[in-house]
Amino acid sequence: WAREILRLQVFFEVQDYGRIVEHYDRAFRVYSRCALVELWVAGYVMRTSGDFWRPRQMYLNAAAELPIFAKPHYELGFMNYLLGDFPGALSQFDQAATLVADDDVELGSRIFYNRGLVRFALGGDRQAAIADVEEALRRKPDYPQAKEALRAFRGKLR
Repeated sequence: WAREILRLQVFFEVQDYGRIVEHYDRAFRVYSRCALVELWVAGYVMRTSGDFWRPRQMYLNAAAELPIFAKPHYELGFMNYLLGDFPGALSQFDQAATLVADDDVELGSRIFYNRGLVRFALGGDRQAAIADVEEALRRKPDYPQAKEALRAFRGKLR
């Protein structure tokens, strides 16, 4: 198992996304599911194969097995958003927001940015949306989409 993890890490380091998925499918099918490995690989499964439902199951498993991790909740929130399930997306983004570390710049900024957009889409709550987008920018001041969203939300208040 450890050797397979090391091989997987090599494919990550050389950014060979097709080989990541190929190796995961071949090497890990003989082992029990591992939420950490699934969390690591799920996004690449979706990007390389276009399969939406398999990574969703992987993220659901990771969220259940790793209840203190923010990433699976963020990914499930984004997937719910893509499916048009905005209440489900907001629920997942809320969970991710409570779990994300203060120093996690990338994930934290995406969580708060997306939560703000979903809050606005659900009920038009500009103040909550602005607060979330401001938090995204506090974490990552050079986030261009968040800057644009903040300008748009503030422009509608006038």
